[in-house]
Amino acid sequence: DYGEYAAYIRAFAEALCDAFGREELARWLFRVYTEPDNRSWWMESEEEFYRLYDVTAGALEEVVGRENLTIAPGNLENVESWPGLLAHCAAGENAYTGGRGAPIDYFSISHYTAAPALGDLDHKVRRMRERTAAYPELSIGEWNVGEGQFLTDGDPLGDGTSHRLSMAQAACAAGASWQASLYRLCQESGLRYFANWAYCLDFRRVDEPMLRTPAYYAAAWMAEMRGRLTACSGETRLENGGAVGGAAVFDEEADCLRVMLYNHHEAWRARTETAALRVEHLPWPRVAVTRRQVDDAHGCVYTRWRADSAHIALVESESDIDVLGSPVETELYAVLDGEGAAFWRSRKEAYAEERPLELPPVVMETENGRLSLDVELPGYCVTVLEIRKA
Repeated sequence: DYGEYAAYIRAFAEALCDAFGREELARWLFRVYTEPDNRSWWMESEEEFYRLYDVTAGALEEVVGRENLTIAPGNLENVESWPGLLAHCAAGENAYTGGRGAPIDYFSISHYTAAPALGDLDHKVRRMRERTAAYPELSIGEWNVGEGQFLTDGDPLGDGTSHRLSMAQAACAAGASWQASLYRLCQESGLRYFANWAYCLDFRRVDEPMLRTPAYYAAAWMAEMRGRLTACSGETRLENGGAVGGAAVFDEEADCLRVMLYNHHEAWRARTETAALRVEHLPWPRVAVTRRQVDDAHGCVYTRWRADSAHIALVESESDIDVLGSPVETELYAVLDGEGAAFWRSRKEAYAEERPLELPPVVMETENGRLSLDVELPGYCVTVLEIRKA
């Protein structure tokens, strides 16, 4: 009963306004459903989804006002799906208002790959832009990835075996360097955000110590990369197939330059590399440089666990799309038997103290506003440098 449903959405919107206020809601992004083109989720027709969308958006708009509403259909599983979606939003019959068209403020997709790889994300972003450009009357200028990760580990031991990752996240530092390379690509392609899965081990075990994955630190540091993007130099592809890259942001509020560098490989063959960092137009004759770094030796519970658990065999079991049992699994209870799980539980308190590398400031002289640094990057790592006036 869409009448009852609309009343429910209006009540929901009124509750949000009462709790947070319209000014706060104006900063939010609403989406209707997730992967509506995925038959495992939305089992009705494409046209029926348009009806659901019209009613949802219309009922929300009635309460919060169009000026306070940023809304779009949920992320498409396939960037090419539902060619009639934007046509409906542009001029289709609206099931709620009876008029033509429906509000849409951004375009969203899902993006999943195997191993810590970016896959064809750049192609998908290009297709999102092309699809929205075909309907200039909609004025869509924002794109995002509503959910995504790498679902399988891609054979980290090199023995020809690939496993499903329960929460699509790797426990080792490859997950962090993947995050950083993803950040660089998102900046270059203009994505507002890429929504990842969990950032801690044993995601559902909220009654036990929270153990952060290395990717957690990379994501947290990306959140600090606020300000004016001064450089996004892309990646240097190495002869072994790896990549070294980075981005830099000048934070005017904090009066510092933040530089994020990473060393990543999509096929588990990363090695130590040296990045040559060159900064120009610095306004200070002397600078203080601080460094934080996550890699397999710093901020990585997985490394300690692998050493401590060498005597424990992992248990393989069936999952939805593949077999669980990855050596880089983040949901350890899914790959351990009773005795192994008890040993893991006994170690978690100590592992909770694991933190990334943090080095004290180093004062350096600049030369006509220039600063040159050679930064050693272990295989699979993310480094953040902060450069400020000394």
